[in-house]
Amino acid sequence: SLLPKEGQLVPGVHLAWEYLPSLVLGGDLFGAVPWGDDCLGLYILDASGHGASAALRAASLVTFLRADALPQQVGSRETGKIMAALNHLFPLSEAGEYFTVWIGSLHLPTRELCFSTAGHSGSVLVRKDGRMDHLFQPALPVGFGSGTSYPAKRVTLQAGDRVILPSDGLYEAPSPNGERWGLTRFMQTVLDRCDRPLAQSIKDVIVQARCWQEHHRFADDAALVGIEFE
Repeated sequence: SLLPKEGQLVPGVHLAWEYLPSLVLGGDLFGAVPWGDDCLGLYILDASGHGASAALRAASLVTFLRADALPQQVGSRETGKIMAALNHLFPLSEAGEYFTVWIGSLHLPTRELCFSTAGHSGSVLVRKDGRMDHLFQPALPVGFGSGTSYPAKRVTLQAGDRVILPSDGLYEAPSPNGERWGLTRFMQTVLDRCDRPLAQSIKDVIVQARCWQEHHRFADDAALVGIEFE
């Protein structure tokens, strides 16, 4: 029930996704939520571990990213500040539990995307002309240190561009001999399928990851989210 509906998020912005938890419940969670009339919040996160415990921790963090919670907790839609607040509110547990997170703030009138990352490294921007940008800023996962800085980076989106957000359970899928699929292969697969409809391209990437590991189920929670701009 916490996952977003596929289709048109707002005029000119479309969403498609696939989510394959390794158990009945998973610790991957993602969303696209209005942050006011002119802003769309985008996120994907991975709670360490599997099953009900990871799912509950992920759900707890997501409540913080609702539009009614951000003004009280942060007072800003700047992603670096949001990430720093998350890092303060969700410290590393005694059991060593943490989060990797990617957060984006899309200003709809200008289509400027501000984003920050916390140990979540696979997100990419695929331009309509076939160029690809890695949407990543090095930083520790949420919970690893109270003084961690999460710098924000900005890109401007154009018609036909796509933002692709994976969880690491997808691109770290192992082959039968233990070799990971890896970011390089994942990114090339995304790029090779960028001329297909968004929902189909997302499904095709999942198919290629399954072919690599030669197994239908993933050992870790696996999610892949695509946002396309008209």
